[in-house]
Amino acid sequence: MTLCTRSFAFALGALLLVACSPSGSGPAPRATDPLVVTDVPVLLFPSEMMRTTVVTGEAAWYGLSYSIPGLTVYLHATVNFVDAPSDIAPVETELTVRGVPALETVNEGIQTVSWVESDAAYALDAECADAEDTRCTNAEFLINLAERMVAQ
Repeated sequence: MTLCTRSFAFALGALLLVACSPSGSGPAPRATDPLVVTDVPVLLFPSEMMRTTVVTGEAAWYGLSYSIPGLTVYLHATVNFVDAPSDIAPVETELTVRGVPALETVNEGIQTVSWVESDAAYALDAECADAEDTRCTNAEFLINLAERMVAQ
């Protein structure tokens, strides 16, 4: 199976700013939910994870962050990506996620599965406190999680 090489423009971290009201009485209320303002087709973690998931986002991207002792899972999603130049050969892959070709990468112990679905690019990461934790030593945990994600 061939996956077209794409240049993913993921937000690798999210900066959360708390704006104070002019009166100094505390944080101003958030006007909109990040998942309402995003143009990215939304995939959510299963409901048992969403109860404690942090959600951030803007029009062209959104991110989910879920953490329990020993494990943090991130989803980065964006509509800002481009096709690779024609002189770059497609990447051959046998991995599929949610019925589409996917790539598995590991960087500094962080396991990542990435794919393109519904004209959006997704990267699902697992970071473990213990380097031997099987959730971070192969893609199986992330593939199973991606298959359980809910489209909104």
